[in-house]
Parts: sequence; C-alpha cells; structure tokens
Amino acid sequence: MTNRSRIRLFIDQERKWGFPKTFRVGTKIVKSYFFDVPKTIIVEPTSVCNLNCTFCAPSKINLGRKSKFLNYKIFRKMIDDIKKDCWSILFTFCGEPFLNKDIYLMIRYANENGIFTSASSNMTVFKNLKIINNLIDSGLNHLTVSIDGITKKTYELHRVGGNFDLVVGNIRKVVNQKIKKKSITPFLDLQMVVTRQNIDEFAKFSDFAKKVGADGAYLKPLYIDKGMSEDYVKRLEKDLFIERAVTRYLKEGGETKIKKQTPCDFLDKLVISCDGDVFVCCMDYLGKYQFGNIGKENLLDIWRKKKYEKFREEIMKAKKLDICHECVTAISKTLYSK
Repeated sequence: MTNRSRIRLFIDQERKWGFPKTFRVGTKIVKSYFFDVPKTIIVEPTSVCNLNCTFCAPSKINLGRKSKFLNYKIFRKMIDDIKKDCWSILFTFCGEPFLNKDIYLMIRYANENGIFTSASSNMTVFKNLKIINNLIDSGLNHLTVSIDGITKKTYELHRVGGNFDLVVGNIRKVVNQKIKKKSITPFLDLQMVVTRQNIDEFAKFSDFAKKVGADGAYLKPLYIDKGMSEDYVKRLEKDLFIERAVTRYLKEGGETKIKKQTPCDFLDKLVISCDGDVFVCCMDYLGKYQFGNIGKENLLDIWRKKKYEKFREEIMKAKKLDICHECVTAISKTLYSK
C-alpha cells in the first residue's frame, strides 16, 4: 500500500471521526517513533485455512495451536492494553482470518479505538452480500486479496481448493457495495506471488486489477521455507522458483540462496497467535520464541520485559536465530495503485 493511499484513507477517517479522534491517532503514530511501543501488531485470528496453497508451509504441518480461533474477549483485553499507544494492526499469519466468526467485531473494536486495520484474505469465505456488508461496515481500512493468477487455470494451480470465479465475483461485490455505501474503505489490493507458473500473467495483472475494480495490485516474491521437507524445498525450487527482479533468491549450484541479508524487520513489531501467545516475528509460525500471553499479561508489559528487550537488541538485531538465516524482508513491486 502506497503512502499516498494511506494518507487518502487517513483523510477519510478524519472526516468521519472528527478532530479529537484524528488528533489522538496522529499522536500515536508520532509516539511510536520516539517511545518503546510496537509500531505494528500482527494478529492471527485463526490458524485454520480452507485452502492448501502449493507454496504455503504452515498448511503442510501441525502448528500446535490449542485454540485454533482467537477469543474475542482476549482480543478486546489486548486492545484495551495498547489503545493509547498502538496505531496499526494486521490480521493475518497462518490461517484465513475471516474463518473466525468474530473477526468483524475485532476489526470494529480496533477501529473504534483509533487503530488502523489491515487484513489479508483468499476471499473464498464470503458466501453472500450480508458477509460482504459486514466486511465494509466493520471499518476495515485495507484488504489484501491473495490471488496469484488472473486465469482459472493459473489461480487453481497455486490456490489448491480455491474457486477462481467465486473470488473474482467476491472482489467485484466488495467494489460494488463500497460504491453503494459511498465508502472508500477497505482499500482493495490484489497480490500475486511471483512463480514460474504465473510469469506470463505479470504484464496483465495491473489491467486485471483495474478491470475488477481493485484499488491496487502488486507482486510479492516467493518464499521457500528451507526448514520444511527436502521434497517440499526441491519441488518449489524446480516448479515455482524463477529468477526475476521480484525475488528473494539467486540460483547457485542448483540451489536457491538468499540474495542478501537484510536488517530485521521485527524490531518494532510482534505477532500474536490465535492462542494469545506473543511470537517474535512472522517467520516463527511454530512459536519457538515466545515471551508471554495477552490473556494473562498486559501486552506492553510483555513488550517491555528486559528479557524481550535484550532478545530484540542482541539476538534479533544481529539475526542470530535459526529462522533468521533464510529471512529476507520481502520487497514487493507495486504495479498499480489509486
């Protein structure tokens, strides 16, 4: 999402919220750059997904979550803990966020407390207009639709279990309902993960996004989890990886190797699993590194634990973890944005 688009959304919020609330949000944004508070919180509404995408590692293993779905009361407690400090929440991680029936309540409560909300979705669970209206009425600011193909064949090669026509129809319904409700939110981004299978559709992706009424479109580099089975890694390297500008890797000796180590992107972010556990980053989907639970502790108290602060400064910043070795901050390429 471009800065211009964020500003546009912020102006719309100012019109709806009025000066006092807008001033409070602006203060939180500035505060996040000068004080010890997380800039962005990634929230996992559920670890369950209804698809089995070819490149998705979490869908191939047991994540070990106990609850499967984040409890709304625990989420509200977290918002109450951080509402004076946090300004941005992203609903995503290992499952399809909108499978959690309370997701719309979560988004609404975050927005009521002056928090910018973003979510990602495969858009297959929106079965009727009532659900789509719930999405728009929740106040969600930004929605990324993971589509990975502009034809039925290409889409369903990547999004196993998905229905291309259903997804495209749902995108158009969201666009139409936004128009009827005179709402510019959610800002609707289409995402395509770059693979060998969809390379011929890159050039047409922007036109496709415009045709269905999306607000933006971008390319995202493929991620290959080297901690998975040898069969999984070899299959992705052989069938999906392609050396393009939008990639994390180079091909050396028949293997993929990261182009260049990048600074840790999670020194000012954290992840909350559907169990309420605090994970250090989005690479740690098994929760190997945890520092507390939002149902039992105040999130800011967890963030400011000396042990966690030292971990961020001495371990994460230096990228000393096993999960850091194959981590490169994804540099997406925006093709189109209103």
